[in-house]
Amino acid sequence: MRAWLELSVPEFFALSAEDVAARLAYSQAGRHATLELTQRNAWVAMAQGLREALAMPEAEAWTLLLEYDLLRLEKRIDAILLTDRATLVLEWKDRAARFLPGDLRQVEDYALDLHDFHGGCRAHPVVPLLVATDGPATPFEPPLIWQGVPPPMKVNRRQLGERLREVMAAIGTPARPMIAAEWVAAPYRPVPNVLEAASMLFDRHRSAAMVEARADASNLTRTTDAILRAIADARASGERVVIFVTGIPGAGKTLCGLNIVFGALRDSGAAFLTGNAPLVAVLREDLRRRSGERKDRARTVLQNVHRFLEHHVLRPAEIPEARVIVFDEAQRAWDQDQASRDTQRRVSRLSLSEPAHTLDIMGRHGGWCAIVALIGQGQEINTGEAGLEEWASVIAQRPEWRAVAAPGRLLAQPWLTEDPALDLTVPMRSVRHPQGAPWVDAVLRAMPGRRGGSRRSMAAFPSS
Repeated sequence: MRAWLELSVPEFFALSAEDVAARLAYSQAGRHATLELTQRNAWVAMAQGLREALAMPEAEAWTLLLEYDLLRLEKRIDAILLTDRATLVLEWKDRAARFLPGDLRQVEDYALDLHDFHGGCRAHPVVPLLVATDGPATPFEPPLIWQGVPPPMKVNRRQLGERLREVMAAIGTPARPMIAAEWVAAPYRPVPNVLEAASMLFDRHRSAAMVEARADASNLTRTTDAILRAIADARASGERVVIFVTGIPGAGKTLCGLNIVFGALRDSGAAFLTGNAPLVAVLREDLRRRSGERKDRARTVLQNVHRFLEHHVLRPAEIPEARVIVFDEAQRAWDQDQASRDTQRRVSRLSLSEPAHTLDIMGRHGGWCAIVALIGQGQEINTGEAGLEEWASVIAQRPEWRAVAAPGRLLAQPWLTEDPALDLTVPMRSVRHPQGAPWVDAVLRAMPGRRGGSRRSMAAFPSS
């Protein structure tokens, strides 16, 4: 990711406003986009306005980035100023006479996106400014705390230069100056949602970016590598293995599972199983539209776990097509009572718990096979959700199976191998408040009468 045009302020002043617009137009043409006259005129006006605002000694060491792409939002920031103490994000509204709420939200979203996902925005504030060129004059009201992202500031074209000086003075000299070259080279790794992740993984050129979400976090590569090692060991030894991937809410377990099925094992016939029927339908259609994947291929790699189990229970001689399956939200797999219970909408075909049926069905393979069970800690909340305890119980009853899990997630057993890389502890979803999920997990583990992630899983978890 990069700006369409990167210039030091002296380099910027060496060009005319028309030259700046011409370079931006050239960059746009290289992206096969049509240039409209209104866009060129807007660039000329912005360049002229920035020349007026930056005509001060303080700005000589700054760097200007124009049309900076934000991959997650699929938008571009009009201008970014890299100073020695802050990242200034400018949304330029040419000839605008008002500061509209939607425009304020837009520039604030830009600043938050950079703060959350850009590695160069960790040690210094990111300040959003909405420039309505013909808007009314506004007073400078500095926030009390200069860190992270302050509320967006309103400024017109005539005030911009003075406002930039006020912002710099309010922030003060930093302990460590921000260096523009380091900022530009720092990674930008936005966290994709499930639909974006699946589409990215089907695109071989974008798959690496998916698992590098969060610029400053230990990404999913470590856990993905641990899963692949366990699968390779099972293949080499001809064994059957359940690989438990645990983690706090929002740590990226589903993204990790998608990476296994649609990325690393894309050509190996792995399947992603989930109990979320709408998710299956939406993902299948999205993959068909965005990635051109055949319907039958999308249907094979994305399956409803309940239909998968019922299909194979009704066909006891049929061997599953996939030797590797990812069981999403595996802590919510049904126990025997719930799995075998008839409802108004369905007649159950199951006689065992869903974990037991899963192992028995995958065990039909001659030789090795693997189940990757994605376990959310303490998230088995509905009637009949068996939790990790049931998985441990059915593995213990089947000597042909073994398991791999992070230390402390299961009691030591002869069939268990431990790998710390299988526990995801960095929140990928709550990027602004990363302490929240670990705090909740710690509270749950310390509750009176609870020895693990849930009451149902006390036998599977060690005492805290």
